Amino acid sequence: MNREEQIRVMAYLDGELTPAESKQVELWLATSPDGQGLAAELRLTREALRGNETSVKVPESPEFYWSKIQQAIEREERQTVPVSQPWWVMLRRYLKPISGFALFMLLAMGSTEFWMTGARYEAVEVENMSEHTQSLSFHNQAERMSVVWIVNRDTEEAESADPEDEMTNE
Repeated sequence: MNREEQIRVMAYLDGELTPAESKQVELWLATSPDGQGLAAELRLTREALRGNETSVKVPESPEFYWSKIQQAIEREERQTVPVSQPWWVMLRRYLKPISGFALFMLLAMGSTEFWMTGARYEAVEVENMSEHTQSLSFHNQAERMSVVWIVNRDTEEAESADPEDEMTNE
């Protein structure tokens, strides 16, 4: 059952339909179990509300009562005329959001600079598991380049030894 059908059943039970429309809804209700269930539920709800409704008697006539409400609304509308404010109050209204935005931008730029400088000097750790080799590493963030130099210690020690020292040792 769609929303339109539900509204038509409610209008039928409230007596808001023309006789021709009421006849159509009655025919539809005779063939629709969902419609019959909704109509029964709405009738029970109406009966429950009718038994627990409190009626309030207005001391004046309805026209006089509604005219008092209309006068109160008009009086309220006349009182809501904008009051002129000092220039500094108006300025403060605009400075609050602007200063909040400026603070946000300052923090955003500061954190960006922090992360950019932190990423620029990145430490590269190379673990050397061999006692026969030595490594040296270099990383350049601007060029996006890392260089790792691996040297054989045995060869390095042999080359650094002076041949004259070897002759004197022998």
